[in-house]
Amino acid sequence: MRDLGVLTDGIIPSLLHQCITRLKVDPDSPSDLLLTEAILSFIQKICSENLLFAYPRSFRSSDVMDWMIMLVSNNSITCAMVLMRSLRIIEKLISPNPNRLDAGLSNATSAARGRFHQSDGFDVCVARIQQLYTSSPAKRTVLTYVRPTTMDIAPAGHLLGKCIKGLLRVTSISARHHRRPVRSKMLKEGVFTQVILKLWELSQPTQESGADVKVIDKSPQRKRRKRATRSSTKREASRSKSLMEMEEKDSKEENVAVRDPKQVLGDRIFALSCALLCNVIQNRPNCLKSLHECGVTLSFLHRLNEDMLQTEAVMKIVPETIRSLCLNSEGLKLVLEKNPLKLLFNLIASSKKSHLAVLTPQTVYFLGRSFEELFRHFPAFLNPGIKCCKEMLSKLIENGAPKKSIANVSQLLETLLREFGKKFVAAGEVDMIPDFVQKLYAKATRDAVMTDPGFDFIMPMVMITNKDPSSVSKFLLNLAIELLDAIMESKAFKEQTFYSWRDDLKTLAGEVQLMNHISWCMSVLLKLTRRSLAAMIKHQTFAVFVEKVSRISCLCKWNVTCSLLENHNLLSEARKSQQASSSEKSKLGPSSNSVDVK
Repeated sequence: MRDLGVLTDGIIPSLLHQCITRLKVDPDSPSDLLLTEAILSFIQKICSENLLFAYPRSFRSSDVMDWMIMLVSNNSITCAMVLMRSLRIIEKLISPNPNRLDAGLSNATSAARGRFHQSDGFDVCVARIQQLYTSSPAKRTVLTYVRPTTMDIAPAGHLLGKCIKGLLRVTSISARHHRRPVRSKMLKEGVFTQVILKLWELSQPTQESGADVKVIDKSPQRKRRKRATRSSTKREASRSKSLMEMEEKDSKEENVAVRDPKQVLGDRIFALSCALLCNVIQNRPNCLKSLHECGVTLSFLHRLNEDMLQTEAVMKIVPETIRSLCLNSEGLKLVLEKNPLKLLFNLIASSKKSHLAVLTPQTVYFLGRSFEELFRHFPAFLNPGIKCCKEMLSKLIENGAPKKSIANVSQLLETLLREFGKKFVAAGEVDMIPDFVQKLYAKATRDAVMTDPGFDFIMPMVMITNKDPSSVSKFLLNLAIELLDAIMESKAFKEQTFYSWRDDLKTLAGEVQLMNHISWCMSVLLKLTRRSLAAMIKHQTFAVFVEKVSRISCLCKWNVTCSLLENHNLLSEARKSQQASSSEKSKLGPSSNSVDVK
C-alpha cells in the first residue's frame, strides 16, 4: 500500500469526503453506504495499529475527527454499521494513549480531542441518542443493515444497542479526559438531564422484585442446538434434548428466571449512562444543582433494587454514582435519607445464585475500595456503614452462611477495616465479628460439621485488633478463657472423654467446634504485630489463658493416643501414613534435614 500511494497520496480521504457529500443528498444509497463502510473499516484498522498517526499529511487526526462528526451528525443516515464504525474511530482518537512516551501519539490525541469539542461532538452524540432511543416511538429512527442488494431492518436489541453503547462511551470519554469544562447547550437547556432520565426509564423499568434472576450465557446453548440440528443420528439428537429437559427441570426446581438479552442490554446501558453522568459531574460540578432540581438523584435512588444489580458493570458503577451525587449538600442529604448502602451490603451477603455468580473476588475488592473511598470523602456515611456491616453479618446467618458468601463478606470487611478499624472500635463494635463467629460455630455444631467455618474472619479481626491492641486483645483473651471454662466444666472433660473417639461423629461436632473457636482466638492473637504481642503478654489474664490451654491440650493428646491404642484400624492407618511420609523423606537423600520418629 505504501508503494501504491494509498496512504501517502490522499486517495482514501478524498473518497471518504466524496461519500460523505453524496450521503447528504441520498443517505439511503446502497453503493455509497457500502463504500463508506469499507473506508471506515480500513481507517479503523489502521487506527487500532496506530498507523494513522504515521501519515500526518493524509490522515490528520483533526480532519478524521471532522469526517466522523459529519457522519454521526447526519441524522438521515440509518445504516448501523456506518454509525458504529464512526463511533469506534472517534473512541480510538480521543482515548488516552497508553504509551505516554510517544509524543506524536499524545499530540495527535490532544488535537483530536480538541477538535471533537470544537465541533460540539458532545451535543451531537447526545442528540443522536435522543433521536435513536429516548424520543417517542413515532419519532425514533429505525436503524438498518446495508447489504449488496437491499436494505433490511435489523433487530432492535442488536444494532440499536451497539450504537447506543458506542455513543455513551464516546460522550463519557470526552467528558472524562477533557481538561476544561465541556461546552454544551444541552447541559444548559436541560436536554442532557432528560436524556439521562429517559435512558434509566427505558433500560431499567420498574418491576416487582423477589424472583431470582440468573444471567446465563447463551453461547453454550447455541452450540448445543447446532450440534443437535446438524447431527445425523437420533442418538445425538435425543441426548441434546434430554440435556435441555434437565436444564429446564433444574431451573423450575430452583425457581430461577433466565435474564433475557433485553434485560442484559438494559443493564449495560444503565451502567454506561451512570458513568457518563459521573464524568459530566466531575467535569462540571456546577451543573450538580440543576441535576438535583430536575430529579436525577431521586430517580437514581428510586431505580436501585436487587433485580437490577445482576451484572458486574452495574454493581461497580453504583458506588461511584453515589459518590458523585453527594458532592452537593442537597444530594448528600437525599442519599443519606434513602441509605442505598444497605442494599449493596445485603447483596454481598446474598445466597442467590445470580448474585454469587457476579460477585467475584475482584468485584468484591473493587466494591470494598469504593466504599472505603466513599467513607473517606464523606464521613457522614461511616456510622450508617457500620450499621450496614452488622446487618450484613446477621443477613449472612439468615441466608444459611454459604461458603462463597462468607468469603465475600470477609474480603469486604478486611478491605474496610484496614482503613477504618479504629472507627469500628470507637463506635463500640469490637464484638461485632466475635459474635458473628460464635453464631457460625453454633450453626456448625447443629449441622454436625467438622470443618472450621470461622477461618475466613481471622484477618478482619486482626485488622480491628491492630488498631487498638490493648483493649481488643484483652477482650479476645477473656473470650478464650470463657470457652476454656466451658470445656473444663463440661461432663466429658470431667470424665476425661473430651475429644475422644466415637462411632457417631455427630456427637463429637460440638467439642470440635469448641476447639476450632479457641484456635480462632489464638490465630487472631498470633497474627498481631510485634508491639501488640508485647502488650498482650503483660495482661494478667494471659497466664491463666496459657495454663488452661496447656491442661486441655494435654488431655486431648492423651485421649487421641488412647483412641489409637483401642482402635486397631485407626492405629494401622496412622502407621501406614507415618511409613509413607518416612519413605518420601528418605527419597530426598541424606542432604534433607529429615528426622525419623518412631
